[in-house]
Amino acid sequence: MAKNARVFQPPSLADLYRKHESLRVWRVKSLKRHHEKSRRLRQRRNFKRYRIRIIARLPGVTVWSIDADALREGLEKGDVDFTMGGHGYTHLYIPPNEIWIANDLRRRSVVPTIWHEYFERLLMRGGMHYNTAHSLASRLEITHREGTYFVLPVGTHHQREDGFCLPATLKIYLSYLGRNFSEGHLARLCKTTVENGTDPINVVTAVRRLGFRVQHRGRPLMLREIQRYCSAAGAKGKERKELTNQVRRQAGTVRVHQAWTAAEVKKSLKKGRPVLANIQLSREYKSGHYLVVIGYTSNTFVVSDPNDDNGYREIPIPEFMKLWYELEDGTVREGFTISS
Repeated sequence: MAKNARVFQPPSLADLYRKHESLRVWRVKSLKRHHEKSRRLRQRRNFKRYRIRIIARLPGVTVWSIDADALREGLEKGDVDFTMGGHGYTHLYIPPNEIWIANDLRRRSVVPTIWHEYFERLLMRGGMHYNTAHSLASRLEITHREGTYFVLPVGTHHQREDGFCLPATLKIYLSYLGRNFSEGHLARLCKTTVENGTDPINVVTAVRRLGFRVQHRGRPLMLREIQRYCSAAGAKGKERKELTNQVRRQAGTVRVHQAWTAAEVKKSLKKGRPVLANIQLSREYKSGHYLVVIGYTSNTFVVSDPNDDNGYREIPIPEFMKLWYELEDGTVREGFTISS
């Protein structure tokens, strides 16, 4: 289209854009001011009547299918936000904890659109300018539309030193939930040390102290698994026997008894819940590591790894499942999901 292109607009709508320019996202000076403006608008009109049904629940957000035709008919009543496009305007009538999806949206566009809106809102809530937030959310949307990957909008953070993978991973996870904590603060809450890392039970305690809910799953290593993994770690003779007994004692203290499966990880991701996993980086003893599973393809898991220079990497699912145990903690397929 030419640089100076024009488009027809009915006289009755000619001045509409200018009159309502104050509703544009970048005109909202603060989230507090926006929420107050939104509250007043919703008090005047019952926009909730456009809801049809709940189609998804994401962390802190309910996604509704709405009657798009009925909503568009509200133009003459001042409902300009929806008619002029949700991306350039703030949906003042939508409660902050909801996302509305038009019921006439093509089925294949629903999931990419939901994640675009969710991520965009998350970024703007953190103070990001709309233009930047929209650009990043669009990248996520394109990934979902292409169809090879399902991936959540989870960031990265590089751990500051050895043994601090858990606080770094926890920082990544809680940032996804819209809460920002320093790695040092989380390390203190989790009683993390360079020498011993983090005890899994301290993860549960720390997360609950911060006001979140946590689901902790996994199971103890069984004797035959302990023997096999200690052998794979290179221990021989007396050393192997001592290591086996040490891991066996630790496994006896494990309080969870339901391990994750690959299918359950994918199901959790579809619900918007990453899985914080406690795995082995290698077969060697003392090579346990925490990372966040944030997405998948047909044969790989996508992870946010605080020990990886690129932040993200892909691991073949069979390889990941084989390394999803932890000798020091005596656990198999141990992981956490966190929610507000």
